Amino acid sequence: MQTDFRLLDQADTAATTIADLFAASSPARARDAGEGADGGAPDALEALLAGDSFVFTEGAEIAAAAPGAEPSSGLPGDAAPAVLDGSGAPAEGGAVAAADAGIGDGTASAAGSGGAGSGSAGSGSAGSSSGGASAAAMNLWGGRVALTAADEPGAQTFSLGTDLAASFTGEDQIIIVIDDGWSPYYDQSSIIYDYDFAGRRNDTDASVDTLSSHGSWVAETALDEASGAQIVHLKVFGDQGGGASLFDIEEALRHSIEIASIANVAAVNLSLGFGNATSQTFTSLSDEFAMLDAMGVISVAAAGNEGQTYADGVNVIAADPNVISVAAVDANDRIAGFSQTSDSLVDVAALGVGVQVETVFGWGYSINGTSFAAPEISGIAARLSEASWELLGENLTDDELLDVLDKSGRQVQGTDVDWQVADGDAAVAYFIDNLSDYDDPFIA
Repeated sequence: MQTDFRLLDQADTAATTIADLFAASSPARARDAGEGADGGAPDALEALLAGDSFVFTEGAEIAAAAPGAEPSSGLPGDAAPAVLDGSGAPAEGGAVAAADAGIGDGTASAAGSGGAGSGSAGSGSAGSSSGGASAAAMNLWGGRVALTAADEPGAQTFSLGTDLAASFTGEDQIIIVIDDGWSPYYDQSSIIYDYDFAGRRNDTDASVDTLSSHGSWVAETALDEASGAQIVHLKVFGDQGGGASLFDIEEALRHSIEIASIANVAAVNLSLGFGNATSQTFTSLSDEFAMLDAMGVISVAAAGNEGQTYADGVNVIAADPNVISVAAVDANDRIAGFSQTSDSLVDVAALGVGVQVETVFGWGYSINGTSFAAPEISGIAARLSEASWELLGENLTDDELLDVLDKSGRQVQGTDVDWQVADGDAAVAYFIDNLSDYDDPFIA
């Protein structure tokens, strides 16, 4: 295994040209806050890009990346970051491999010429209820509208959120997909920028000529939830498959920070990972996750597909305290047999069995894996981010997102866990109906 000890400074990264590239290619609404004194990147970002706070170790490259933090126990110091390739076998050379076609047990099967289905995890809603209000009223902060007819003894209370939820599609919100790039055989209309970090390639073409494009599948799944969102592809896997290095993933995360400093990034999706962790774990990526969290960007990771190997735990990247870890369920809201799961480390579940994606030719694939549960949450984050900016004029934090998902989600069937199955429409409706709960300051 080749271990990279080189620390990046601003001059070493492609991030130095992102503002120019974005200005030329992206219609996304630019952020108006968080800039440095000279109008550029915030001071904290400059410190991160030029800093020397990263600690690498041989083998798994697990490190205490946060001040005063210690690596979690129980992870072998010589465990190579490998797993998560489509075959279920570890990738050689200490690499991190793409999840499903994906993480371990993820599979894909051709759906044939008949086209792909919807792949929805279920509709659900925040619901309407009857109430006893005696006069017509509208509470824009509470979201509910009570209407009383003169000839009726009571009032019917309708959910304003249920009526408005579908109008929030993630418009002007960016979802960054750190994966294996994109394929021309899938719709490209939402892609606003791409970059290839794989193997120090460092160029502005992250496309791959393949029908089995994991990155395209992830992006399509996110867009199925948030049709108005924009996609940035940051490629960290080589054209011929195999693993991705933590170095390249870290570069992609730093690039994500730079993009988030100038544009509305709602979520960074990582349907990749390695190993299994049973407690919160810090890696060489933790500083970047912490920075993204401080900037109000949601980091989402697949829990992993080694559920038949590990009775408890999630992939190491998903165990970071600043990452939302997503398990997979089937259409009946039962945990998928391949999904890694942990009552304490998984944050939410989403459909990861029989997810449908479609090529530009009109035929598609039915795909399985936590890789495709994660982007549903990224899509919901984009929709909620749009709603939060429009209705509150501020970003939605990860704690607020998880609170909405918990209170609006469906119960996982067949087992007793502390997290829910997410439903996008229900989540947006709940948020709208309870706006006052999410106006800063928010205490989880």
